[in-house]
Amino acid sequence: MGSYFDRVELEEVPLLCLRERGDPGEVAEMAPRMWRELESRLPSLKGRKMYGLPPKVYARIGPTFDELVQAGNPDQTRPSVEFYRRHDTIDLLLPVE
Repeated sequence: MGSYFDRVELEEVPLLCLRERGDPGEVAEMAPRMWRELESRLPSLKGRKMYGLPPKVYARIGPTFDELVQAGNPDQTRPSVEFYRRHDTIDLLLPVE
């Protein structure tokens, strides 16, 4: 299944993030651990959107980011973002130069 990419421009948005180095193929194993770490750093989850997704969905995130990197010119000074709009809709945002 091929991916479809839109180039969008967003206003600056404050965000919380954790960085984890590893093989994109390990996302399904890393994601639950990273969610627990992120949740432990927040004073409350009230008003936050967090979804537990099936491992098959997590497994597609890394390869899709790889496709984005190949399709654009990534800005390495800013983080890539996974924005979970709903339990079945994820926007993968890769900052570009």
